[in-house]
Amino acid sequence: MFKNISLRIQMTILTTLILVIVSVILTVTSVYNVNQTLVAPMYSALTTAPSFIESGQYLDSTNPYMYEIDQSIEFMMPVESIVSLSYAEEVIAAGTSSFRLSAFGSMILIIIVAAGFIYYVLGKFLNPVKQLSDEIELINEKRLSQRLIGFNTSGELQELSHSFNMMLDRLDRAFESQKRFSSDAAHELKTPLTVLKTKLDVLEMDANVEIDDYQNFVEVAKKQTERMINLVDHLFILSAQQDYELSDEVYLDYVFIDILEDLKTAIESKNLTVEYEPCDITMTSNQIMLTHAFSNLIQNAIKYNHDKGSIAIRTSVEEQSLIVEVIDTGIGIPKEQSEHIFNAFYCVEPSRSRKFGGAGLGLAITKDVIERHQGTIEYLPNSDGGSIFKVILPI
Repeated sequence: MFKNISLRIQMTILTTLILVIVSVILTVTSVYNVNQTLVAPMYSALTTAPSFIESGQYLDSTNPYMYEIDQSIEFMMPVESIVSLSYAEEVIAAGTSSFRLSAFGSMILIIIVAAGFIYYVLGKFLNPVKQLSDEIELINEKRLSQRLIGFNTSGELQELSHSFNMMLDRLDRAFESQKRFSSDAAHELKTPLTVLKTKLDVLEMDANVEIDDYQNFVEVAKKQTERMINLVDHLFILSAQQDYELSDEVYLDYVFIDILEDLKTAIESKNLTVEYEPCDITMTSNQIMLTHAFSNLIQNAIKYNHDKGSIAIRTSVEEQSLIVEVIDTGIGIPKEQSEHIFNAFYCVEPSRSRKFGGAGLGLAITKDVIERHQGTIEYLPNSDGGSIFKVILPI
């Protein structure tokens, strides 16, 4: 009923209804009190004498001044007095009726005037709210950088304005992040397609194409296709992460053993030494996503390691927290770039991406998964060369 009515009118109606109820109660109470304390005693005083007279009879029809009150008492009263008493009763009745009409009329007038005054005051009071609403309506997806300015008020409305500006800051950052993400994703998908198109153009222009050229193209096409598949898989994981639940009872030793078994071929291809210390810990998490996160760390330790290097996976428990460190003896990460490695699509060096592959999404996914498990992840340089990724998870 009130959905399409402004807040100002709603509050005016509500306040007026309360005023009507109070006014009616006060008016009825006033009329009742006047009747009981003033009119009723007057009527009682005036009707006492006439009651004696009206109960009597004329003793003598020729003498209108003589009444019989009872068998033994005689009472003398002029006819003019009787007329005066009757007139007084009529005046009191008329006055009482006039008072009632005046009281209820005044009540209606007061309610009308008060409703108008309330509407006016509420307009002044709610004017900052309207200004705030008008400014908010001007903000859309193309103007997220605009803020509520020139809003001079205090109290709750000022806090609301400040909170709204803070929300706009977060939305603006998220929107810009999504635009960068989309742009980077498009760029990463475009790069392998460009490579394939270039190879096809070369083959098309070469009149003397040999079998080795075709074989080379097949290898390039296979590599670039795998790169695109890997990128799409990572993008799918990033988009679907908000839906998973942390309800699996996960035995961590099995997680690391399965990861190392899956990566056995890659480990052996570089003659790497892997050290793992069993932790014998079970925790509640999402097994698939947690496995994917640790697998990303170990894959990086393999990919960016030197031949005949080493990888250590160390676990410990401190104050109800599990600490996992993945340590490698690889090429490491420059200090000035280590702060950005968890950003989506960030690559330490373009040459690394070309040499080792990857789109810069692995660590971004890992960080997101760890944080969704209420944990933290940080990068530390290895004093012996290489990298250390330290993960802390509550257990």
